[in-house]
Amino acid sequence: MIAKGVPVCVNIQWYFMPAKAEQKDKAFMERINQENIPYLKKRGDRDNTDKFFLDSGNQLLWYDDAQVYDGRLTKYYSLNPRTEVEVVWDPK
Repeated sequence: MIAKGVPVCVNIQWYFMPAKAEQKDKAFMERINQENIPYLKKRGDRDNTDKFFLDSGNQLLWYDDAQVYDGRLTKYYSLNPRTEVEVVWDPK
């Protein structure tokens, strides 16, 4: 666990499965393999996804999510739904 008071940067990439209706669009499905189509749906909006992960890290990854001062959150479509996280801190 990252100690209390140590500044933390968290970069999170969420990958969401397309809805069934979107999967019927052949052009969309051809592009989705590149995993660079931004996910813009209400389900998985930025503040909720960010809050979910940061709160989940309390007392596990860091003392408190108030230590997270910087980071990037991106959301994309993918046929391989997942979350990728990079946590950076200076352990001095």
